[in-house]
Amino acid sequence: MQIIIINVQSFRISNEPIFSEKRIHKAISNALKQANITYPILALSTINPMRQFVLVLFSATSEDAAISGVQYQTFYDRLSEELENEALTCYIGDWVAYENARDEIKKMHLYIDENVSNRTGIYLTSGLDFSSTIASNLAESAERWKTLIVAGQKRILEKEIDDYLNKIVSNSKNKLKALCELHQQLTHIFFGFFYDNNADVSKLFNDAYTYADYMGSFKDVDSLRKAVSYMLSAIDDIQKNNASKSDVEKAKSFIASNISLPITVKDVADHVNLSAEYFTKLFKRATGQNIKEYIDQSKVSAAKEMLEHSNISVSMIALELGYSYFSHFTQVFKKYENMTPSEYRSRFTNQ
Repeated sequence: MQIIIINVQSFRISNEPIFSEKRIHKAISNALKQANITYPILALSTINPMRQFVLVLFSATSEDAAISGVQYQTFYDRLSEELENEALTCYIGDWVAYENARDEIKKMHLYIDENVSNRTGIYLTSGLDFSSTIASNLAESAERWKTLIVAGQKRILEKEIDDYLNKIVSNSKNKLKALCELHQQLTHIFFGFFYDNNADVSKLFNDAYTYADYMGSFKDVDSLRKAVSYMLSAIDDIQKNNASKSDVEKAKSFIASNISLPITVKDVADHVNLSAEYFTKLFKRATGQNIKEYIDQSKVSAAKEMLEHSNISVSMIALELGYSYFSHFTQVFKKYENMTPSEYRSRFTNQ
């Protein structure tokens, strides 16, 4: 018997494949006939748990079956025509005795696992050596990648990881093992960053890209590239948010330290080296409050303290808080407290 495992890409990975299971079985049957793989060779097709199609060929006679390389290629070409626009990969095992089928399938899956770049085509699965892998400086690279994350060098980091992936595909004799090691190292780096920045990991994922998607991304190069891109995007968002919080805190400190001056939004934005327009949006996003209103409310809070705990006249308090016009101070105070400064002092005194 001989086993051929056929990977029909959209059927394997999508809930809405291009062709139905029934249609694919029919296409396999047609391709066998067109390649003249017929009696005394008998064929049975089924699906394995990985949603790959498994074609089992039997010899109806006691003689070994003879299928030429041209026939295998014709089978693949005709199947590709039947399943137009599908990405197809056929893995062809050795002819073995029935009792050796399980070992043959295990060997074939080792070969399939090595196709981490999901190349299409037709492949004979005999003769692959899994005994060694490329010499790796992964630990050294990982330390550099941590530094690049802290420095916010996302593009450089993504390119270096991509170069490392290409190196695995080109040079490794055990590609899946190398991908697993890279995935583990990257997971340690990414989740270490999230822990250090108090990020809620459960909120990093969503229905479009789940935690399970990430944890299973070691199986092929494209999945791991997608995982790296997703995690670096999440890291970028956290770093931007942290930077925003830092700028907002600096702005609040500046306002508190200069409460006696006629502070403008531009004054605050200049202090954190941002444009007034951009900083206004940043402050609103971080606090939910308009920066101009925050300045006014900070001055009103300071005025209330002086009205409650000093005998300074209302007009002097206005001057102390940077208001050139007493009427403007009264107007701002009344906007937030629904009473004038004098009324507020009287009510507080009576209480």
